[in-house]
Amino acid sequence: MPCKTKKEIFLSNIENKQQFINLLSSKLSEKGCKSFHAPGDADTLIFQTAVSCAANGGQDVVLVGENTDRVLLCYHADMTTRNIYFKSDTQKKTAKKFRIWDVKMTKTALGEETCNCLPFVHAILGCDTTSRVYGIGKRLAPKKVMNNDHFKEQAVVFMSENKSKEEVIKAGEEALVCFFGGLPYEGLDILRFRMFLNKVSTGTACEQVHT
Repeated sequence: MPCKTKKEIFLSNIENKQQFINLLSSKLSEKGCKSFHAPGDADTLIFQTAVSCAANGGQDVVLVGENTDRVLLCYHADMTTRNIYFKSDTQKKTAKKFRIWDVKMTKTALGEETCNCLPFVHAILGCDTTSRVYGIGKRLAPKKVMNNDHFKEQAVVFMSENKSKEEVIKAGEEALVCFFGGLPYEGLDILRFRMFLNKVSTGTACEQVHT
């Protein structure tokens, strides 16, 4: 039966969306394409599937996704398996071709230490379950990780399994201070006060609270 409603309206219904996924999966299976169902956020399953195919499939793998996906792929990728390439699903208006990254080369350029911090960076700057931090884009994050030893220390706290709640809270605050150019152990309150004074003393208009 032809669907007369708009796509957004149709898929906003959870049952419609799930039935569409099931139908699409069955059609793909009929054509010999494997499909995997994620119970929640699919990002991790996508990366793990790509890494698994590179390890066991006997051939190179190309992952098509959003630009932020390649950040987490650098963390999950195994340097001992077949090559994994990332292809952006978005194309710049000025570019004639889609951009493709060699994940192994990218991981080598960033360094193992930086790549191990990427899940924390991805989460704290905003993802499917975390609100975005104001004024800090994800392009800045890898540079902060590579060039700021104090930030790396805070990321290690988050990636460890045996840290207390108080240690995690403190590390999260210190990480945000690093992102906004604060001093180590300065704290968000002092940094916020300094930034407010600087903006008020140099600005010509009323300062907005969210800045």
